Amino acid sequence: MALHPILPVIAGECLTSYLNRSAQWHCGMGLHDFLAFVDLPRAALTAPGSETLDRLEGLLGLPVSRLGEMTFTVDGDGGRMLAGLPVQFEFGDIRKTKYCPKCLLEDLKPDSPSHGVAVGRIGWQVAHIRSCPVHGVALLPGKIQSPAKSL
Repeated sequence: MALHPILPVIAGECLTSYLNRSAQWHCGMGLHDFLAFVDLPRAALTAPGSETLDRLEGLLGLPVSRLGEMTFTVDGDGGRMLAGLPVQFEFGDIRKTKYCPKCLLEDLKPDSPSHGVAVGRIGWQVAHIRSCPVHGVALLPGKIQSPAKSL
């Protein structure tokens, strides 16, 4: 049974960011506590397979096709996919996180679509993307750090 109301996805949002916002919105908890609460290992989000996506569909109320657009997934042969397209393993390197400082400043405004919560973008996880397509500024290395805010 899906958590209701279903939280709208921010354009370009990555799956972990959406899960983080959902955890705050529905349960008032951080992502790691939420994953433990729903008994979903963090490692399952690295490149989720069909079983994880099916489970998230039931939990979040978003179709598997939409969830697949928000993350790198694993196909039946163990290859990586992004938005339903096969990509090389090196195409996405989630170990090297980066972000657009201007996007985050916009997100942190209380009247933003995320209601003041920082939003990670799937495009920031693509290894060869080095600048923000919205602002044209260089993506900065590092993890997104912002205080948790209730929606």
